[in-house]
Amino acid sequence: MKMIEVLVPVAEAKHEEMAMAQRPQNLNGKAVGFVWNHKPNGDLLLKNVEQALKEKFHLSETMMKTKPRASSPTPLEDLEELSTQCEFVILGVGD
Repeated sequence: MKMIEVLVPVAEAKHEEMAMAQRPQNLNGKAVGFVWNHKPNGDLLLKNVEQALKEKFHLSETMMKTKPRASSPTPLEDLEELSTQCEFVILGVGD
């Protein structure tokens, strides 16, 4: 009789502990960036969040960036601009 080898395609899960970034106590005087991943309604969500933050805090600036497609990374030049111009960035997804 012929033996059949059965393979189990399950790998051990890897996870890495990471500290969360510090959050500001409030956003007064801060520049806030937004990144939309190009999924449906994500832009509407971010615009509403932006408006709510503007009503609650005195933001110095807001900046909106859009990924070309949901499956692609945020362009490096956008990340560089956000990291130099903003003190806080919100990534929004939709669907």
